[in-house]
Amino acid sequence: ASRSEHGCISYTVAVDHENPSIIRVSELWAGIDEHRVHMAQPHVTAFFETTRDLRIVRRNLNMFEIDRAIELAIPAQA
Repeated sequence: ASRSEHGCISYTVAVDHENPSIIRVSELWAGIDEHRVHMAQPHVTAFFETTRDLRIVRRNLNMFEIDRAIELAIPAQA
């Protein structure tokens, strides 16, 4: 559902290869307003409600604002 929302550029879920009990969710949104709308959607509130009673040791929610991108050179192959 999240991937089809207005302003969702990318939504990825991945299991950590070294510790399969770690699940990472990475989201890229067009802006803060689109993310706020997303967080209020019924499927998002249901997810947090459903996972509330799981034995989650740590849950981090971080937002990074990026105002520019710098292209990096790809190292030459040996």
